[in-house]
Amino acid sequence: MKGEYLEIISISEPLNERFTKNSIKWVDDIEKRHIEIIEREKTIEITFSNNEVRKYGYTTYDKICNTEKICNTEKINLNFTYIKDLSVECKEIILDSQYSFFDGDTQFIGCNFLNHNVNFNNCIFKGDILNFTSSVFEGNVIFELSTVLVNEVNFDYIKLNYNELCFKSTFFLSDLVSFYKVKVCSHVEFYRTKLPMAMLVFRESDLDNKKVIFNKVVVHRFVIKNCIINCHLSIKLEKVNYIAINGCIIHGTVNMDTIQFSNVKGLNLVRTRIIGQIYIHWSKELKQAINQGIAFKYVEEITTFINPSNKELAEQFVLLKENFSNLGQYGDEDNSYVEFKRYEALSKLDRCKSQNVFCRNFGRFKYYGQRVIYDLVGGYGTKPMSVFITMIIVWLGFAGIYACFPNVELGFSEKLAGIDKIKHIYFSVITFLTIGYGDISPLNDLSALLSMVEGFLGIFLMSYFTVSFVRKLLR
Repeated sequence: MKGEYLEIISISEPLNERFTKNSIKWVDDIEKRHIEIIEREKTIEITFSNNEVRKYGYTTYDKICNTEKICNTEKINLNFTYIKDLSVECKEIILDSQYSFFDGDTQFIGCNFLNHNVNFNNCIFKGDILNFTSSVFEGNVIFELSTVLVNEVNFDYIKLNYNELCFKSTFFLSDLVSFYKVKVCSHVEFYRTKLPMAMLVFRESDLDNKKVIFNKVVVHRFVIKNCIINCHLSIKLEKVNYIAINGCIIHGTVNMDTIQFSNVKGLNLVRTRIIGQIYIHWSKELKQAINQGIAFKYVEEITTFINPSNKELAEQFVLLKENFSNLGQYGDEDNSYVEFKRYEALSKLDRCKSQNVFCRNFGRFKYYGQRVIYDLVGGYGTKPMSVFITMIIVWLGFAGIYACFPNVELGFSEKLAGIDKIKHIYFSVITFLTIGYGDISPLNDLSALLSMVEGFLGIFLMSYFTVSFVRKLLR
């Protein structure tokens, strides 16, 4: 991801140079005026890919515990500070961290961030893990213009007490950013956040706050699994490869109508129930994204990805069908209903494959018969025009048979002398419509058999047309 962030070229050993406010040359004086800076006995120099050398004050966790009294809930000031392998467990702390450099594993496990805003502004995290497991935040938590160069970011079991969790213009070069069993009662926002290689996942969490917003976010995999969504969830992703909203109960609203599904490789909505609404519009790209969606399975905290079955695809399309019906998007409802019926038929065919030869063959015959009669002819009752076109094809087809095959004998009344050129079409139409004037009649077995077949097709197709047309008209 070169160009997305400044790469770190080297980190010096602690230098015997006192760190003061004047040591900071890479931030303008106006910005420094508003930040409390503690002088340190030693300095760390870090060289970046643009040949810029930044100086940070150097400290250690032991020094913080001894001199800054972390155990006594005093404010910890890490502004413009380099610290390696910071690990704080089960403490009540007040943290001020701007322009900080966290090297190695950074962990705040079971901590209570007291009624004070936690700002990780312009910070750099480098290591294997950034861990906030089981921590409680009583103030706002803001990551702004920060760079997170760790493999795994963990916010599991955190509790947000009616405050704001915000990631603004933050870059994650991570594989996983996890929110597991999180109790969210506050405003959550990811704005212009980039996670180009990460899976951003909320699992088994209660989203009870007013809004959860993902605005202009770049992410590789976006996953919300087994969550209860009681809020307005706005998913306005600038770029995403895979989206999964699995096993969720949506009481609120989910807004996905700005996502360009032409750039999405997979969408998965398996086992989700919609009591509220999902705002989304049907398109060929949406259909393709669902068809290519990836199902997520967790076994002993290991994520595996599999292709969804035909049954799961049918489940997703009927979910969208019901959602579009509730929103009054009847054209979109019809499109999703057709896809639901197609994959429902395929799932039934899949079940036949495990049965005996007779059941397999009968299942295939039934599938292809329904494919032609229900789907191709009328789109499962959603396309009256297709049914009407089929009716015209049947009229003309049988008229051609009556006119061209010598073995088909018809008896014509003298009254039809004036319509001699269209008499076969005339006979085909009145037979199809079951009018039966009696001025034309079949004279042999073959013509009688063809008339019966056409009459049956007429009754069936007229009924099919009436049902599909009235269905369109009433909505």
